[in-house]
Amino acid sequence: MDKKDFIALAEDIINGKIHDNDIYKNILLIPDHEVFNVLPGAEIIRDFYFGREVHLCSICNGKSGRCSEDCRFCSQSAFYRTGTPTYPLMDKKGLQEGGFYACKTPINRYSIVTTGKGLSTK
Repeated sequence: MDKKDFIALAEDIINGKIHDNDIYKNILLIPDHEVFNVLPGAEIIRDFYFGREVHLCSICNGKSGRCSEDCRFCSQSAFYRTGTPTYPLMDKKGLQEGGFYACKTPINRYSIVTTGKGLSTK
């Protein structure tokens, strides 16, 4: 697919036309040297749905290190020596501070992330 094809596809999408999933699967398979052909169509879709507004987000690492998962890419896995700071779940006040700060800034979203599969019910 060339740039014109992606622009036509983007226009179809914003006009509500539904395409077969195969067309989207083929986009995932395009060679690396053709990936920039996707950008004009992607920009049309982004402009239509989101405009030119930038949304900011901030995260708080609420619990760090010693994760029981063996994700080779992650510096918080207990399986590797990475030097990542290790600490248990922060207290409620510490977790809230970032949110209170975000309310006073242009930050649109504040999230708390932790290591592991999930938090306990506590």
